[in-house]
Amino acid sequence: MKQIKNGESYLHVLAMEQILATIAGSRLKITDLISMYQLWSRF
Repeated sequence: MKQIKNGESYLHVLAMEQILATIAGSRLKITDLISMYQLWSRF
């Protein structure tokens, strides 16, 4: 696993919280999961 700076780590946490909130708030379709994965993989 590569080392990341604190700022980047903080962005990861914010992004994960947003994803979890989305999952908790609605039932996701497969396409939603795929698009979220693609967004996540950019970090």
